[in-house]
Parts: sequence; structure tokens; C-alpha cells
Amino acid sequence: MEDANWYLLQLKPNAHKTAVRNLKRQSFDTFLPLMKVTQRRGTRFIDSSRPLFPGYMFVKVAEGHTPWRSLNATLGVARLVYIGAKPRPLPAALMTELRGACDEDGLLAPQTLKPGDLVQIKTGPFSNFIATVEELTSTDRIKLLLEIMGQESRLAVAAHHVTRV
Repeated sequence: MEDANWYLLQLKPNAHKTAVRNLKRQSFDTFLPLMKVTQRRGTRFIDSSRPLFPGYMFVKVAEGHTPWRSLNATLGVARLVYIGAKPRPLPAALMTELRGACDEDGLLAPQTLKPGDLVQIKTGPFSNFIATVEELTSTDRIKLLLEIMGQESRLAVAAHHVTRV
């Protein structure tokens, strides 16, 4: 589809897989950005992928083609997001940037960090703390310098447990 626009769909709760499957059956091009999440279950840590924007996904529609009823009636889709009286296409630059940040499976690509970068810890006992990257190791670990109560502490965490500030 050369002259096509991206639109935003709201999904039914926990129905992103159903929506993707049924939209692909109707020959729609879809984009569901995912992020890697690590959860603790008992004594184990389990990696899984979750939607970056829970409850929403993107669909590509040819210009001049208006399958709004077909999209709204798709299993897993709650509705097409309207702005005013009709759906509005998303900015092409936004979609290009978002798709460029993801790999071919829609998984958000890992960020590149360097020593001196400020990061926020996402999980664990230091969740939401801001730290400075001190060193990158050859494994998937990052050594951080964290200031707690006026004292500097060193901490090593998995790279996917931090986000750049």
C-alpha cells in the first residue's frame, strides 16, 4: 500500500492477539509495538512481551478506502479511535519513528546506553530511583552509581530493568 495512512484502534481487554489475527485475515496491515517485561512468579523470573500501549494498536488503511464498519466489527477490536466526527490518520513521522524503534516482530529494540547516562530503575527494591551508568559489562548487566541518603552505592542490574531519563 503506497498511499496509505495509519489509524489507531482501541482493543477489547486482553484481546490484542485476537485482533491481530482477525485483522490479518481481512488483509489489513497491523502494527502492535511490544516491550519485554520480566515478572517474578514465586522464585523464578519469567520474560514475556506485552503491548507498549495496552489496549491500543495501529492499522494501515489505503487512502480513499474507508472500511470503518469492517474495522469496528472485527473480533478483538472495540472501536476505531475518532477525533471529532471521523477518524484522523496519525502523522507519518510518528509512525516511521515508532516502527524504526522496533524490530521486525514489533518488539521494542533495546536502548543503547553509555557511561554517564542517567537511567531510572524500573523493577526491584530500587524501583523509580534515578542512577548514573558507571560501566557496561559484556553480559546483559549494567553497573550503576546510586545516591541513597547522601551515600553513593554501586549496583548491578539487568539492562532491560532500566530506562534512560
